[in-house]
Amino acid sequence: MSDRIKIAVLLSGQLRDWKISSKIFKLWNEVNREISYDFFLSTWDDSYRGVKSKDSDLSMCVASQVILYEDSNTTEVIRYSYLLKRNNILKNRYEKEHGIKYNAVIATRPDIFIGPSILQKIESNIKNKYLGHRTLFINNGITEKLVKSKEEGDKHKFFMNDFYVYGHSMAVNIFSKMYDDMIAGRLENRGHVTPATHIVNNRINNRSSDGFVRPIRYTNVKLLEDMHNSGALKDMYTTLIQPEEFKVKYLVGLEQYVREIE
Repeated sequence: MSDRIKIAVLLSGQLRDWKISSKIFKLWNEVNREISYDFFLSTWDDSYRGVKSKDSDLSMCVASQVILYEDSNTTEVIRYSYLLKRNNILKNRYEKEHGIKYNAVIATRPDIFIGPSILQKIESNIKNKYLGHRTLFINNGITEKLVKSKEEGDKHKFFMNDFYVYGHSMAVNIFSKMYDDMIAGRLENRGHVTPATHIVNNRINNRSSDGFVRPIRYTNVKLLEDMHNSGALKDMYTTLIQPEEFKVKYLVGLEQYVREIE
């Protein structure tokens, strides 16, 4: 169906509890037949809780890569920015080779639970043509804070969550160059500051995006697996078109999940 909305999803980072998170991502293509999600993954050749990346089932992704990692001193933000760069290259190459033009691109991490309201908002923004070439939607947007430091003095810095950004392919192409700016010394290496500063420095318009989103923690994997096996997770992605009492029934488990990790 050529008229379906096509969205690329860039999953960049460590495969924490991939066994359940991959099942959740698969649901995205089952609950809305108007949208087709193509998943791309870039991760390091390491292990998490005894499972090696190279031994994980990556078949749900249209393209993936497990990158040999040798430098244990590299910070997480540099690793992520490098994986994002490589992942975006995978997407651009796949798009060209298959004659695809994605309506939107989501850049996120493999260990994340993104709620249905966020996906529905992305669909709405696509249909209403709100995805400008230089606009990114960011979880809770970018904030500016005054940071006091003896070494640097008082400075205003930009901050953002690292859960997800989404927007037009051109905007994500700019965002994915964060690694190059870090290596060139144009960005400081500082967690949530780095991506926010990169976006501001490159004059990318940023818009706040809200909705339920949480990283998956290993202490809650059993809960999510039970909800998946019972069909509750799939139902949750369609709650907005169900009666109110149906929503309450299936949101109880997820609310408990939120309380446990906050």
